[in-house]
Amino acid sequence: MAASAFDISFVIDAAMSGVFSGAFRGAADTMGELQKRMSALSQNQNQSGIASFGKLQSAATQTAEKLNAARGRVRELGEQMRTTANPSAQLRAQFSAANKEAYNLQTKLADQRKELGQLRASLNSAGVDTKNFSNEQNRLAQSTKLAADAAKMQQAQGRGASSMSASPNAISISVSKAPL
Repeated sequence: MAASAFDISFVIDAAMSGVFSGAFRGAADTMGELQKRMSALSQNQNQSGIASFGKLQSAATQTAEKLNAARGRVRELGEQMRTTANPSAQLRAQFSAANKEAYNLQTKLADQRKELGQLRASLNSAGVDTKNFSNEQNRLAQSTKLAADAAKMQQAQGRGASSMSASPNAISISVSKAPL
């Protein structure tokens, strides 16, 4: 009777171990997939924000340059109007258009700077340093690579653990069948 209880124990152990190793393998695969998705989501959000920040920063710089040029044109036309005793209608229209362009560029630049400030705050709260933007881009590229490498290692370890857990089960099954 003891032998049959012993055999039953090994049979149950083998059956349960197969279920457990499959469950653990499935859980490890699911965890790996979840980790990949979360990492990708976080990376996409940060990378999207960083890309937007870079584009907006570049656009603001261009707008500032255009604004400086427009202000120079307004000064130039204003000087022409002061030196001319009777400014022509064309000169007055050019001066008015230059003023309007400078005003529009100033408004656009203010909007871009406001948006940059909001984006900067959002990125800073996510741990992205926007003051040293190029250094931050390099840091994020390195951390992305490290995260990808870590995920690969974890996935490889998960596969190794599940194959190791399956291996002892096969030994216990072969041992239980030997006395029969």
